[in-house]
Amino acid sequence: MWDNHGGSLNLDYDLLDERCDIALGVGFPHRWPGLDETFAGVLFVGYHAMDNTPDANIAHTFSSAAYQWMKVNGQEVGELAIDAAVAGLHGVPPLFCAGDDKCAAEAARFFPGIETVTTKTACGWNAAVSKHPRRAVRDVYDGVRRACARLGTFTPFAFSSPMAYEIRYKRIESAEAASRGLNAGRRLDPYTVAWELDAITSRF
Repeated sequence: MWDNHGGSLNLDYDLLDERCDIALGVGFPHRWPGLDETFAGVLFVGYHAMDNTPDANIAHTFSSAAYQWMKVNGQEVGELAIDAAVAGLHGVPPLFCAGDDKCAAEAARFFPGIETVTTKTACGWNAAVSKHPRRAVRDVYDGVRRACARLGTFTPFAFSSPMAYEIRYKRIESAEAASRGLNAGRRLDPYTVAWELDAITSRF
């Protein structure tokens, strides 16, 4: 289990099955620590919709303060697609996503057939109509069981390579810094920088 929101420490570990191992903290050498080809699939619980998603709760991709959007091969992407692509390098498919209605719709768009549960209806950046927590927990549990009953019907997600990766920054000096020095990208305009990647893990 990867507790990856903010600085981690988001879960009540006493309520988790003691058979699981927990990756928590920041500063791992690569994204999705511990994931390998032995996993049957990944479950996205509590993710947010990507930047530029109207009325989604705290819509962002990695940082709402740093980035306006990210694109891979010309398509805007968020953390769901990027993390699924990292898992896909190990042949591990996305099985399940729980989040607000905008996040669930994003998951269904990128991963046709994925099992989703809407835990709240987003009404804006900081407004939502949420299910009661006990009902949300039951719905997530039931949704994961439905996904696990369909193991073998899901396919790993991947971007075609080499991939065109773009970031539009919120601050002009951030784009300037990203276009200079080691691993510098190509400046497309004052706020946008592009790279060509052989694999998604070249950046994440």
